[in-house]
Parts: sequence; structure tokens; C-alpha cells
Amino acid sequence: WFDWVNRVDSPLMIIGQDWGPYVHLKKYIEDPSRDHFASSRTEKFIIANLDSINPELINTVFFTVAVVFTRTGNLFRGNQNYNERKSFEISYPYVSRQIDIVRPKAIFTLGGLAFKAVNRHFNLHSDNLKLSQIVDQGIINTNRTAIIPAYHPAAFIDPQIQLQAWRLLNNYL
Repeated sequence: WFDWVNRVDSPLMIIGQDWGPYVHLKKYIEDPSRDHFASSRTEKFIIANLDSINPELINTVFFTVAVVFTRTGNLFRGNQNYNERKSFEISYPYVSRQIDIVRPKAIFTLGGLAFKAVNRHFNLHSDNLKLSQIVDQGIINTNRTAIIPAYHPAAFIDPQIQLQAWRLLNNYL
């Protein structure tokens, strides 16, 4: 997942929300193996769904996040040492540049913050829509990239609703 240099030709980019607290990210930097990565519910959900499409797909995905920096606290929830709006604004130019460099065939967004980055980058004019309305639209086509919006895997959404976006991704690929 951190092998960005060797994944710049990826046909699929997944954009998550943020890395979470640094103490969590640090273990992946120290041991980036797939088995070690699948320690949280979110990561297990992503890996299981990628595996259901194609077990080799995970080795080619360019994975990034809307907030490319980490929190300094120890908690995922809440705003401990984390200002979402400010963090997004600081991170956006980097995420936008990643999209320009990779030029993926499809971008799969996990949650509202990830979609916000894609919305701004592609000038989709979806600022006034709720995430549920965006997800209900299904695939959003731009002249070069298909956008597949999804709820964040940790969202309290019926898993069957969550899986609809993954089915769209599977059908698209």
C-alpha cells in the first residue's frame, strides 16, 4: 500500500479519509506485509472486497487518503489534535497531484472526505449533495476517469448497502 512509486500506472486509485493516529500508521511502515495490514475492521473490509473482485488486484491499487498527514493523538474518533477542514486544505494539493500523476481509469472514494477531494479535483459541482445522494448516483464519469463513490467502511451503514459500491467497482473493472 505504501509502494506508491511502483503503482503510478495503476488503473485503480482508492482514496480513503485519513491515516488516523500516527501510532497506528507506524506499525504499517515498520511491517507493510498484507497480513499485518489487515488488523482493523476497515482494512479487513477493503481487503476482502478487493479479493472478491480479484485476489491480485490489491497488488496494483494506488491507495491514498484525502488527508495525507497523520493525527498526533492516539484515537481515531474525535478531533484529538486533528482539525478536519484545515487538514484537508493542507493535504488537497498533494492528493490532487497524485490523481494527476497516476491518471487512474477509476477512483473509488471511501467516505465523504475522500469524495470531497475528487469532487474538487474534477470540478463535479456536487458540493450541496449529501454523501447518500452521491453514492446513489452510482458511477460518475469524467472524460478520463470513472468515479465510484462509496461510504467509508467504518460508517454505520448496512453492509449490503456498502457492498453495492464494491459491486459497481467489480462490474466496472
